[in-house]
Amino acid sequence: MISEEEIQELSSLNLAIAVRANYGYDFGSIREARDLLMKHDLLQSSRYVFINSSMLNIASHGFGQDAFLDALANQSCGDDLLGITGSFEDRSYHIQTYFFSVSSKLFESKAFGRFLGDYIRGLKVTKESPRLYAIKNGELKLTRFAISQGMSVGTLLFNGGFPTIEDYELMKELSGSLAKYLHVDFVGQRTKLHSLIDDFSSEWMPSAGLQFNPSQSCWALLMAKGFLFIKREALELSDSRSIHAPSVCAMITPLMHQLGISLPAWSDLNYLPKILFAPKAKSGS
Repeated sequence: MISEEEIQELSSLNLAIAVRANYGYDFGSIREARDLLMKHDLLQSSRYVFINSSMLNIASHGFGQDAFLDALANQSCGDDLLGITGSFEDRSYHIQTYFFSVSSKLFESKAFGRFLGDYIRGLKVTKESPRLYAIKNGELKLTRFAISQGMSVGTLLFNGGFPTIEDYELMKELSGSLAKYLHVDFVGQRTKLHSLIDDFSSEWMPSAGLQFNPSQSCWALLMAKGFLFIKREALELSDSRSIHAPSVCAMITPLMHQLGISLPAWSDLNYLPKILFAPKAKSGS
């Protein structure tokens, strides 16, 4: 829950804040935000940007200083639905909604209002878990909805869903150069350094029969391309959903060192004492 002190600080920046129960997950929040904007006659933007609370800010300095944020907010963007990445998870290509934007044409349409209304009504009667319902009927259906309305969809990275040959070469180069930043003292006596490098080199590549979620499996590739946010559950060793956590926790600090990314004092990574991070990487020579 956001504190009164934080609300006051945000209010001083001319930001409107809505505090609500987490009913309906992402799309419950989107519906309420849309209703509030309509109620107060504030639908005046040509672009609406959505950032999921599951995202941690590693080192982004925000709009005006972050190419990804600025691209999402670009008023001349040609896509009505634009995300960072897309995915074929659950056998259906869709724009991932952890970080995305929509045009006013989409957001303010009556059809989108009905889409959100149907989502909430279905949530009230579903026998599925709220989280699973949100994924199936929110994230997975949004792309199909946009296309059904004759609207365009796209991503800033991996347009088409999968990394490219150039991405493979970049990861190969990173894997080779990261070895000099790793030392057994930094990753634990029981961890084999070559095993870490092998995992780092291959975990991001789609494998037959496995679900492919770029927001987690491609965390290092996203960072190398300048996307300075990361999914929280990718760092949570206690979360059974995150098969990448051991590799991420061990490699994130060395990777940032290799890429020349400084950790700001306000970085979300500094406020997560329960998450295991590798100690500072030794400098390579």
